[in-house]
Amino acid sequence: MVIGSTLCAAAQTWGMLLFGRALQGLSAAGIMNMIRIILADKVTLAEQSINTTIFTLTSGCSYSVGPVIGGYLANSNWRYCFVVSIPVAVISHLLIFFLLRKELVHGTHHLTRIDRRSLITGLATIDIGGIILFIFGTGLLILGLTWGGVTYPWNSVHVLCPLIIGGVLFILFFVYEYLHEPGKPLARIFATQKPMVPWALFRKKDVALMAIINAATGAALYSAFYFIGIFWILAENYLPSQGGVQLLYYLPGLGG
Repeated sequence: MVIGSTLCAAAQTWGMLLFGRALQGLSAAGIMNMIRIILADKVTLAEQSINTTIFTLTSGCSYSVGPVIGGYLANSNWRYCFVVSIPVAVISHLLIFFLLRKELVHGTHHLTRIDRRSLITGLATIDIGGIILFIFGTGLLILGLTWGGVTYPWNSVHVLCPLIIGGVLFILFFVYEYLHEPGKPLARIFATQKPMVPWALFRKKDVALMAIINAATGAALYSAFYFIGIFWILAENYLPSQGGVQLLYYLPGLGG
């Protein structure tokens, strides 16, 4: 997050800005998952529900305050939107290291000393094939949906190829994970790897439904905020600060 924010704040070209944003996206995804893991670490289900509720309320406040603050920062200089996250990230690193490090349960491949063998053993468990299929599958689908009707017509090869190839790769991801189950062919070939998403999870109706619901609501939420914010600024010619204030009217529905 620190490196990505710094690159964005100091960007001199579009390539540098996009690369910094990519690093920010990767780190943000990891941070969101790590927060949930830390909140669930060494607690009961009842305590975890309380932790999750507090985290959700904090996220809701961020959704309300963030666009407004970001809008006013953009009025002055768009680089400030990236500068503000740098000290927050640095302070978070220090707080986690000094306050939480000793409280967390050691992982399966925790390194108690400089041990290259333990590191290699941990890296060998990564499901490389599943990760590649998932990233390229979802990435191509998003690219096709982004280009469709805007950059290229929906029936153009530029849109159809990413959508078709991405859809096939996305389906192959689930097939790959199924074949990675114990006793299946890929499990025997890649004996040390652990499936990115264990197929046993998909057999549970509740887990499968929750995954679908979370994916749908997450896509709707981020898409709505992204495109509505652009609408206020480009279509209605609002200042970034005014666009951020307009997003506040959508928050009661999100909270409900």
